[in-house]
Amino acid sequence: MSIHMQAYEGTADLRRIAHLVQTFPDGNLHVVDLPYRLSSWAFDYPENVGLWEDEAGQLLAWAVLQTPFWAVDYAMHPSASDHGMLPEILAWARTRAQVIRDQPNGRPLWFVHVRADQTPQQRDLEQGGFRCIEHDGDAPWSGLYLTRVGNVPAPQPPLPDSFTIRPLGGEGEVAAYVDLHRSVFGSPNMTVAWRTRTLQPHL
Repeated sequence: MSIHMQAYEGTADLRRIAHLVQTFPDGNLHVVDLPYRLSSWAFDYPENVGLWEDEAGQLLAWAVLQTPFWAVDYAMHPSASDHGMLPEILAWARTRAQVIRDQPNGRPLWFVHVRADQTPQQRDLEQGGFRCIEHDGDAPWSGLYLTRVGNVPAPQPPLPDSFTIRPLGGEGEVAAYVDLHRSVFGSPNMTVAWRTRTLQPHL
């Protein structure tokens, strides 16, 4: 199988990226939150998005340096995974990370999310210079992944008196949402453009 890199070209490629994950969700950790992550301003830097295609133009893998999350997001078609695609993705990500290290969208270190049962990916990551932080006292976060049957109504959470839960009131509340998000998380990563894109049905 012949695989080559292709430049990222915007919305049409975002749809292809989303389609790959939606078609093969089992190996990916970001499925439900994928539209949110694909709306981030990381995609404003197309040089930090990698696409890998076969000779017929089918998307087999993609990766992005997700600066807001300090993470390398990626997904692969099962055939690309079987052909050992992850080391190539990681090599590309390391190169790009070094190039942008001192730029506004650079970071001093990057994380890659992997499940405990994804042994081949863990091996490739360790061989690529990453280290497991699952039991590291300095780890900035950990993840707990749960599953739930989708057609069963969710129980209503108890709320304090006078509190209600409602959806965001459209673009008119985006600026206030961004201000609150930045205050709560102590980070300027959330932007009006990012939150606005999450409201648009582009994926």
